[in-house]
Amino acid sequence: MQTEPLRLPESGFPMKGFEVNRTVSHGEFPLSHIFIGLEDSQVVQSLFGGKGPAAEALRNVCVKLDDSAEYMYVNDVDGSIVVRGEYLQSASDKLLYLDIIHELVHVKQYHEGRELFDSKFSYVDRPTELEAYKVTLDEARKIGMTEAEIEDYLYVEWITKKEHKKLAKMLGVNDQRSRQGRPSS
Repeated sequence: MQTEPLRLPESGFPMKGFEVNRTVSHGEFPLSHIFIGLEDSQVVQSLFGGKGPAAEALRNVCVKLDDSAEYMYVNDVDGSIVVRGEYLQSASDKLLYLDIIHELVHVKQYHEGRELFDSKFSYVDRPTELEAYKVTLDEARKIGMTEAEIEDYLYVEWITKKEHKKLAKMLGVNDQRSRQGRPSS
């Protein structure tokens, strides 16, 4: 069953016009077919040097819906963003917005020639991850997320509770509670 793309509520959400197209579950698409309106995001414009360069950068990003992803990641071979189709269908707009911001930082890093998955560092110590999380958490605060919600957002299943606490502390997140997994809504 096909449905219209979902629109984030405009009240309390500074990125008016952002939409998530949930009508697809597999295949390859231009980023703007899945995540609509990102060129108007101040954080995206800041990442890519203005509205024009952001729009151009976004036109060149491919999104691949593939169940190899837990959530989303940037393919370090071609710079595409891989998204689990089920995650695209079930995650809240807020999580998808924050995750795509995080991955766009990695896309920028990829185009700068940086090593995205440098094995010299653990996940929570990797400079590319820390940079992407810093940008994402700044945006999370701008859209009104609490420190507890941000701390929850930082939890991913491939890190330990101790690593999670360390990551939260390194990123200046105040609430240090444990999580059972990333919330889906």
